[in-house]
Amino acid sequence: MKPGTRTFTRRELIGMGVAGVGASLIPGCGQFHQPTGPAEQALNDPILFTRVAAPKNSATKGTTIPYSDTPRDAVMYVPHTYQPSSAAPFVLMLDGESSTASASLSLFQPYADANGLVLLAIESALPTWDIVEGGAYGPDIAFINAALAAAFNEVNVDPARVSIEGFSDGASYALAVGLTNGALFSRVIAFSPKFLAPYTPAGAKPKFFLSGGISDTVIDITDGTDFINSTLVGRGYAVDYVRFNGVHEIPDAVVQQSIAWMAT
Repeated sequence: MKPGTRTFTRRELIGMGVAGVGASLIPGCGQFHQPTGPAEQALNDPILFTRVAAPKNSATKGTTIPYSDTPRDAVMYVPHTYQPSSAAPFVLMLDGESSTASASLSLFQPYADANGLVLLAIESALPTWDIVEGGAYGPDIAFINAALAAAFNEVNVDPARVSIEGFSDGASYALAVGLTNGALFSRVIAFSPKFLAPYTPAGAKPKFFLSGGISDTVIDITDGTDFINSTLVGRGYAVDYVRFNGVHEIPDAVVQQSIAWMAT
């Protein structure tokens, strides 16, 4: 799979030139707009302080809730093939708008046992993620930090194989979190992301898997994954980009491609 290419519009070039903000497409009143000055550019970053550590507890195989903060839960799936003596690959999964952690988990769970994947699914506190809903990072990042700490306390995770995944708004959030936390995530999977949220690159450069439907009616693919792909490639990131015949969705074939990609 080769990165896609396209010609940048004047709007995109302006956005790419914003200092200190990795991307400038932010949803506002249902439309995209450019940052207009230092105050908007000063949005906090989605920084995660949790790191992989040796677990102190023993993980229960199957589906559990390692962390809860009313009214939401973090839902974890530990594959039946998991062995505490072997460090496992780990995927943090972020839900789409008005979805649930359980729905996110079900995307990869059918393939988790065969691939030894530990999955941790998170849902936003509000109908969508804090940067989209309120224009700044905050409670959702705090929840992710705590949920990751709880999961790493139970599971032997390979620090070189920690990925983050999301769909739609969750994909947009995963992109920003992955770009900001290169010290934690080596791979980012973004299914039909809507935009690039503000971020400041930190740590190593993760690799990216993007997918988008050419008939997507939620966001035109040229303003979504095409633009995101071109931006990331232009900034030196390795990107595998899948354009498929479909709408705002995640075809099972694309899910399987992303899982195979994580193992490469």
